[in-house]
Amino acid sequence: GKGDVSRCVMKIDLDLFKEVNDTLGHDAGDRLLVHVADILRATTRKQDIVGRIGGDEFVILLDDPPSLAMIRSLAQRITVAVAQPVTLNHAQCRIGASIGYTLATSGDATADQMLIEADLALYEAKRAGRGQAFAYSDALATEIEMRRQLFREIREALAQDQFEVYVQPQVYTETGEVYGCEILARWRHPQRGIVPPATFIAAAEEAQLVDQIDRIAVEKGLDFLEHANAQGIDLPTISINASPPTLRDVHLTDRLLQEVHARHLTPAHLTVEVLESTLIENDDDLALHTIDALSRAGFKVVLDDFGTGYASMSNLSRLKLDGIKLDQSWVKPVPDPRADSIISALVTLSRSLNMSVVAEGVETPAHYACVASLGCDVVQGYTVAKPMPAGDFGDWYETYTNGHALRA
Repeated sequence: GKGDVSRCVMKIDLDLFKEVNDTLGHDAGDRLLVHVADILRATTRKQDIVGRIGGDEFVILLDDPPSLAMIRSLAQRITVAVAQPVTLNHAQCRIGASIGYTLATSGDATADQMLIEADLALYEAKRAGRGQAFAYSDALATEIEMRRQLFREIREALAQDQFEVYVQPQVYTETGEVYGCEILARWRHPQRGIVPPATFIAAAEEAQLVDQIDRIAVEKGLDFLEHANAQGIDLPTISINASPPTLRDVHLTDRLLQEVHARHLTPAHLTVEVLESTLIENDDDLALHTIDALSRAGFKVVLDDFGTGYASMSNLSRLKLDGIKLDQSWVKPVPDPRADSIISALVTLSRSLNMSVVAEGVETPAHYACVASLGCDVVQGYTVAKPMPAGDFGDWYETYTNGHALRA
């Protein structure tokens, strides 16, 4: 009914405003703010209050709005209007708006409380991608609180050294000899036991802690490799996953060289796996420069989850990569005529670019036989071994090589 919502606070934050300000100057920025203010005035009713509360943030106070549908439609009209290109200084600019809003159903909600709620909803809207409007709800508040709790726990886990590495062996398809190990970060929580990466990696990225986890994986991974060599195990390389923030660190190559040399190892002992999506989404030259520098320093660089991104081919032409790692979504369906022909085409392409092909997610002997026949060089997956604590590798290696000698 009509009287359900007594007021609504809507918070609007401009997307990409800073870029316009930086490229075209403050005059253009000011004119853009006036342009947005005009849109807000034109889309709201006479009795609504529209204000700018800082930088590129606006607030609309709707008193006694007729319905929730009207509020939603207003938010929609604002995002659409703000997203239209504007010409400033003879240049066409595009900005956007993210919106968070909250509703009070009675007179007892304080203005401060409503602004905080609108702000939380705005945070979610921006997190979901630009140009969206989100409503505040208790469920949203709970979810945000749980995420913040997780952030706190990850910080705590870093301080208490609760992250450790698991290793997953990779073997040469032809000879079955061990090619290397992928190093996987695991969080050993005092109460919950092993927390899988699916739970903490996204949170760690958002809390800007993921590069610290990468760093631990490198250090503990290289310790593991050094230890394996000391035990007389011939482990040619370990591969570590580099997240986007890690790849944007200009000192990465130097830091990795220090870590490697400190253990009397060589850069060839370390393979850096880069997600294909990283290169596309950020489209930043920084990651490309880093990959170039790593490669020149003698580290192997491999494109991970290959075939799930879009710019695969253009990346291959401009980057010097040592290999690709076929995503398991390609490997899972084999043997299957379409998947098989895609894999064999990728293998042919990689051969001509002098790159090796690792197939991951190889789960059964039939899978193994199939990717082998398609020409994949290296296999990783449950049929070889599941990820295991680094301390269990020695036993696995002994059992595997003994069994393997029998096979040969």
